Amino acid sequence: MIKSVKKLLAILVFLISCSHVFAVDYDLHFYKAFLTEDIQRWEELLNEMDQNYKTNSKDSLLRKIVKARFGLINLYNRIKEEDKAGDELKILEKNIETLLDKYPEDACLWANRTALIGMYINLKPYKVMFYGPLSLDYISKARALNKNLPEVMIEYGNVKYNAPSFAGGDKDLGRRLYRDAIAKMVADLDTYKNDWFFLMVHINYANILKVEGKKKEALQLYEWLLKYEPDYKLLSDKLIPEIKKELNLN
Repeated sequence: MIKSVKKLLAILVFLISCSHVFAVDYDLHFYKAFLTEDIQRWEELLNEMDQNYKTNSKDSLLRKIVKARFGLINLYNRIKEEDKAGDELKILEKNIETLLDKYPEDACLWANRTALIGMYINLKPYKVMFYGPLSLDYISKARALNKNLPEVMIEYGNVKYNAPSFAGGDKDLGRRLYRDAIAKMVADLDTYKNDWFFLMVHINYANILKVEGKKKEALQLYEWLLKYEPDYKLLSDKLIPEIKKELNLN
């Protein structure tokens, strides 16, 4: 169970986007696709953005592409399309590097880079000894630039929660970072309106609670999230019924 949740952490929380730092064009379309896990629609939207970027190489558009590509990789991982996920990771790495070359002092981009490493580890766990130190280096750079940014806090929390104790892991600290980052996001809901990353972070934190035996707290979080977004099918059709069954609440 713990191993599967660590995979979810690798898949879910590595979706760092900082979407609020640039203008919104595609956000609502991706949000709707996310609510129903419509992979085909996601692919179409991302392809459209890639084509637009070839003729209109705006950095704001590339940031959107980075976020969307993280989301697509997550969806591929959910359906075990590892080859497709791996292909998208290679493109994503180039996207992030292009932005970092221009904005080396951007904390969110360093968190993106940390997230990228986490996804590589998820696909190739045997390379953790190589990738692990890189992950720590990148998140340290992100925190040096802005340790209070929710996206950076979440990524640091992911690193701390998943790393073994001998490598600096600290599950208590990781959990607190998630909780505090979520509190910041909820206090600023307008910023995260129509943002699928906001939903994913809550699901990730609920998974931590479930692993630690706090299923009632996880259910409360699920129910709050469903009130916030009633059309979120993963919650209404799967996660809430499953946890209610485990708690004998049906």
